[in-house]
Amino acid sequence: MEILLLWCAFGIGASYVASQRGKDGVKWFFIGCLLGPIGMAMAFAAKSDGQPRKAKETEGEPAFDSVRSAWFLVIALVVIAWLLKHG
Repeated sequence: MEILLLWCAFGIGASYVASQRGKDGVKWFFIGCLLGPIGMAMAFAAKSDGQPRKAKETEGEPAFDSVRSAWFLVIALVVIAWLLKHG
């Protein structure tokens, strides 16, 4: 059970590092969850695109990236809560 939570933590960490380097955070979350510390190391080793991703908001509407990030966080928290309850 603890191993699953640790692997989810690696997924969240890899997602954060990759998104700071301009990569797709959702893709790197799954890589981090599947590969654990190896996925986290791969995220650190990934080449930067030059600038971190920034949401572009137009006329008060949230950008697709910020909405996707919010849903991703909600789903990750639901999965972790389910694992804690049924583990």
